[in-house]
Amino acid sequence: MEKSDFIILDGKNEYPDINVSMHRLGYTNKVKKLDFDLRNTAKEKDRTEYMGNINHGQALEINTKLNGFTLPPLYFADMLYQLIETIKCNRKTYDGNGKEIDFKRIKYFYNEIAEIRDPWRAEHLDAEFGKNTITYHKFVNGKFEEVTEEIEDCLMQDREIDLEDWLKNQTSQGFPRKNCKEGKLNFWYPREGAVARFLANSGWAVLGCNWGPLLSYAELGVRYSFSAKGTQKISAPELYSLKQISNVLNEVGITGSLEEQILSGLKTLI
Repeated sequence: MEKSDFIILDGKNEYPDINVSMHRLGYTNKVKKLDFDLRNTAKEKDRTEYMGNINHGQALEINTKLNGFTLPPLYFADMLYQLIETIKCNRKTYDGNGKEIDFKRIKYFYNEIAEIRDPWRAEHLDAEFGKNTITYHKFVNGKFEEVTEEIEDCLMQDREIDLEDWLKNQTSQGFPRKNCKEGKLNFWYPREGAVARFLANSGWAVLGCNWGPLLSYAELGVRYSFSAKGTQKISAPELYSLKQISNVLNEVGITGSLEEQILSGLKTLI
C-alpha cells in the first residue's frame, strides 16, 4: 500500500488527520501473513482488485492486525464531504505523502464509492447497534478506543435523503438528522443487532444500518485507514501565464531586452 494511494482526511478537534485508502483493501503481501482464508473477489472500475467475502467482525479485525482501522460512520461522512468540496474546487485534498491530489483522481475516488452505476460496490463501516446504542471506535484524547454510546437523536425511519444535507448537518455519530432534506441517497436506520455499511449499484446508493453482522459477499470489502499525524501537506505550485509574469516584471521595473530574455527562458516551462 503506497502512501500516494491514500488521501488525508483533515482532522478536527475530535480526531487527528487520517490516511484513508483510495481503494478497498486487496490481498497484499501484508494481508497474506494474517491468519485468514482470504483472496481478491472483486474489482474496482480501474481494475484494482479487492477482497470480499468478509463479514463485519473480520473486516475490523483485519484492519486492526494491519495496525490500522475501519472508518466509523462519522469519519466516513466527513471523508465524503471533503471529496465533494474538493470536486467543487472549494478546498484541496492531499495524499499520504502530503502532495496535492489532482481533481480527476478525487472524482474517481468519490464515484467509486457513491456513483449510481454497476457493478455493486460496498464497504464495511465500524458501527454495531444494540438497543438504542451504537458501539464503534473513535479517537478519545488522542487514543483510538472502542466506545458504546446511546444513539443520538437522529432519523429513525427508512427513507431517501439528500446526500449533502446529511453530510453538512450530521450528528456527532455520523447519522442524518430527523429534518434531513429528501434526496436520492437511501438511508436505512439502525436496527438492534445490525451493523453499518455503504453500498452503491445501478439502482441506488445506500447508507445501511440494518445489515446482519455475519453477512458477506464478493463485492463487500473494507477500506484501510491509519493516523496521518506528522504528514506535511504540500500544495501544487500555482501556474501563471506569460502575460501575468510580464506584468509582474514591469511592476518591478524589468522591461525591454531583459524582460524578453526572462520570458523566452520561461516558455519551455509553462
